[in-house]
Amino acid sequence: MHAVLSKYQNPIKIGEGGFCLHIYRVIKNNKTIAIKILKELTETTGKLFLREIGNWKKLKHINIVRLYYSNIYPYPYVEMEYCEKELNKIKNNLELKEAVLLFFEVLNGLKYAHAANIIHKDLKPHNILISNNIPKITDWGLSKETTSKSTTINALTLQYSAPEQISRETIDKRTDIYQIGVILYELTTKKLPFNGDTFSTIDSIKNEMPPKPSQLNPLIDEELENITLKYIQKNRNKRYQTVEELQKDLLNYLNTQLTTQLMVSQTNHDLVEVCFKLFRPCFIPYIK
Repeated sequence: MHAVLSKYQNPIKIGEGGFCLHIYRVIKNNKTIAIKILKELTETTGKLFLREIGNWKKLKHINIVRLYYSNIYPYPYVEMEYCEKELNKIKNNLELKEAVLLFFEVLNGLKYAHAANIIHKDLKPHNILISNNIPKITDWGLSKETTSKSTTINALTLQYSAPEQISRETIDKRTDIYQIGVILYELTTKKLPFNGDTFSTIDSIKNEMPPKPSQLNPLIDEELENITLKYIQKNRNKRYQTVEELQKDLLNYLNTQLTTQLMVSQTNHDLVEVCFKLFRPCFIPYIK
């Protein structure tokens, strides 16, 4: 590992990831980047590393952490965009409006990945980083192309797993939609839909619906509640079928919020600020 770190300036360990990963913040050519290094190479970790690189290098979007470089010598490692925050560490500090707007931007990255026929399979707050207030999806180690039939590796985070993952059924893009729905539920209620012991959590994911979001946060209205619950239906056919479909409903919700806020705004400055905050996600896909 020292042979990798010696190539960079000021290496500082900032975390550990799944599958035996060390994560460092380093300086390269006067630029701060992050590197992920496998600390143990096995058949499983090697397979995941190659899968992640193969899919990640196809994804170049403002809401996806950028991959700069990868190599397998002297240890498998990647150079990637450095992001100063992790959603998992700030999720409980977000107000409802902030949470929904951030979530909308995450959907832009997921929509891009799905358009490239890549399913993430492991969406959770830990895998959403934030740079300059822009959320970015990372950790594509479990991702797969929709043309692949490989479902042999099961290393999921239980609380964010879809029913079909628990039952080891074939997954598709709607599996990501379920997982991203769990994130929306958590961001807006500050609670996971299901979070007991392993057995009860598995049973609940397969057979029960969680408490209505409005029961946990009275600021959640019926429109947002219905959107959230549609994400996490047990039956995939009852969920949103595409990211575009769910973004349409979420954008209608945001437009309703905009109209309400404009009605109570008192100055032009208020109007500009409200418009920017609510419509910023809509413009993100067009920023190069």
